[in-house]
Amino acid sequence: MFNLIKNSKIYSVFLFIFSVTFLVSCNSSHQKDFKWDNDIKQLTGGDLDEWLHKASFENELKSDNPDENMITNADVVFPFIGNYYNAVEKLNDYYVSEKNDASIFKNKTVLYKDPKWGDLCLNSVLLFEPEEVYLKDFYTTTGNPAFSGTNAIHQSYSAHLAETSVFTNTYPTIKTGIYEVSIQNKMYLLGFYQKGKLVFEIAIAYTPDNLPEVLNKLKSVNTELGLNVKEWEAAKPEDVKPLPTKNTFWKNPYVGLYPDRYMLNMVELKLKDTPFQSVRNPEEGEYAYQYQSEYGTVSLFTFLKKATKSKTEFNADKDGFKEYKNDNQRIFYKEENDGKQIKGRALIYAKDSNYVELHYLVPVKDTDSQAMIHKMLQTLKVRSF
Repeated sequence: MFNLIKNSKIYSVFLFIFSVTFLVSCNSSHQKDFKWDNDIKQLTGGDLDEWLHKASFENELKSDNPDENMITNADVVFPFIGNYYNAVEKLNDYYVSEKNDASIFKNKTVLYKDPKWGDLCLNSVLLFEPEEVYLKDFYTTTGNPAFSGTNAIHQSYSAHLAETSVFTNTYPTIKTGIYEVSIQNKMYLLGFYQKGKLVFEIAIAYTPDNLPEVLNKLKSVNTELGLNVKEWEAAKPEDVKPLPTKNTFWKNPYVGLYPDRYMLNMVELKLKDTPFQSVRNPEEGEYAYQYQSEYGTVSLFTFLKKATKSKTEFNADKDGFKEYKNDNQRIFYKEENDGKQIKGRALIYAKDSNYVELHYLVPVKDTDSQAMIHKMLQTLKVRSF
């Protein structure tokens, strides 16, 4: 159930901390420019807030005073709303790093406590650049301190999403579907829509008795917002029953290496969309991967070793190495060419005064595999704390 706080001292403190953090992060780099696509601007009228309010619901959850502070527990009621992933990782909202890599330009949410439909949510996002986005099949979040106080950290709320037969993907033209969501013993129909840079979601609670009526309401919103999704319009109650498949959800492209005592991986290596296969009982390395290309064997293996220097000293002592940066992670590497193979070695400082040593062997003529491994180095994640 939605809850709301107005003029709260707790919220004021939260807002101050968030504002300071936000300003610092924004000042660290230049904000990106957003460019409208004509069809998206025509669909939304160039204003997400006004567009979302075309949906005919009542009793919006908002402050009557635009200058009044307000906070809700919407992230607990709908933890999946606005949480999107590209093929690699979660999309970056409102924070622009030194790489200027924020993906989301605007994220607008409208909440209702409708007298007929209950708690419901509409959400829309504009991306800086068009890229296909995905939902996870499971989300979890902790409680909100503004509502639960110090007990919030001990509270957990989760949402499970299930596919239905209503789904189509011709992105960048249209990607759309209807999911079944279960949250704290409540069921929702989730309508998902993406066209280019625009992403839209709507979630309406249902019971087995009123499922046809809720589905019809979803169809009404489809018309009111001008989405005109033919799959939604043709959907019948039996079409939105949950399926056991997980074909449309986000899949983590990384494999985790070196779990610590808390079972958190120290290293994450992006293996998705590569031909690498794990090697059991490798002759070299603690983790090893290889495959056969048309030019010969391509292999990669890793070691975790103790560092004798601090992180600053370790990073400074890398004469002869080239470097990649992945956020705050510095990845040093050097290569040797013996005429037959490229022999590469990468070094990355890790947590608890360790460092990762990654070796790779690639046939000289296999330029595609060399490029792929360098892409893996650039996306390598190593925990340093």
